[in-house]
Amino acid sequence: MEIFERNYKLFYLPVVFLSLFLTHGSFALQSQTEKINLEDINQIRDIGSIDVSKDADLIAYTVSSVDQKNDEYDTDIWMLNSKKDSDKLIVRSGYAPKFSPDSNYVAYLAPGRGKYSDYQQLWFFNTKNGTKRQITKIESSVTDFEWSPDGRRVAMVINVQPEREDEGETQKPYVIDRY
Repeated sequence: MEIFERNYKLFYLPVVFLSLFLTHGSFALQSQTEKINLEDINQIRDIGSIDVSKDADLIAYTVSSVDQKNDEYDTDIWMLNSKKDSDKLIVRSGYAPKFSPDSNYVAYLAPGRGKYSDYQQLWFFNTKNGTKRQITKIESSVTDFEWSPDGRRVAMVINVQPEREDEGETQKPYVIDRY
């Protein structure tokens, strides 16, 4: 049964990726005489960070697009329900979605609230009731994370900037002479 589930997921992921690409891609059919311009390129949406729930019923993924007005990328998290054949936006300005081992939560990174809005924080999205909760409240950015196998803990990589006494002095580089 385990081999069937693994093969099912291996078959299912490319199909899902292709369907996401076709449904969210903003490619227009153009005649050969039309040329692609910068505005056309900025309309392309990029799909990435795909994670599949344990039972393969839910698929979390990111969609990135260009915000020309603010000259930046916007990345949002979407959830596809393969049983209902529907998808919905679950988080604006979030990225790196990862299902908990029991598939009850999707952990992701997004700007925090209040005084933490300048830092990327760890959030949980409850797949059962649709609620979101900010897990970390630290004045540093979480850059990566991973669920423990039992789903009770999350290991995080946090970008901590050390306070330096002498701001004008450049730190000496580390030299590694072994390989």
